[in-house]
Amino acid sequence: MTINQVELKECFSLFATGVMIATTNVEGKNYGLTINSFSSVSMDPPLCLFSIGSESYNLDFFKKSKSFALNILSTDQLGLAKDFAAHNCSSKWNKESFNISGEGNPIFTNSNGYLECTKHQVIEAGDHHIFIGEVVDCGKLSDGDGLVYYKGGFC
Repeated sequence: MTINQVELKECFSLFATGVMIATTNVEGKNYGLTINSFSSVSMDPPLCLFSIGSESYNLDFFKKSKSFALNILSTDQLGLAKDFAAHNCSSKWNKESFNISGEGNPIFTNSNGYLECTKHQVIEAGDHHIFIGEVVDCGKLSDGDGLVYYKGGFC
């Protein structure tokens, strides 16, 4: 049976997801992208996952890195989410303040929270790569409302 990809995409869009920015640092340079493909995996050991499209500019950098941070966005960070979703936004790192974590990854100070992970496993699956990370640090940074992605848009 062949699945109609337009219908499949529409069905996928009916599931509301939280929005994050995944960040990493390779050879002293920061990289990041907006994601909505997050899931907790395990409490013992503490594992979570997200995915990156196989055609993404950022894929090779995340594959090279040993760790990454997942910044949990608030509704106040809509502009930041849009900038990090754009392929060629050269000023995205100048939009909000961030600190560098113990693992060397950018963590946006205005985020609701963050998860910092060491890379546990990368799995190629279809047209994406799934990054499984072991959480080595996490924290709540604010009480803002979470930014959500639903029916192809932010809300």
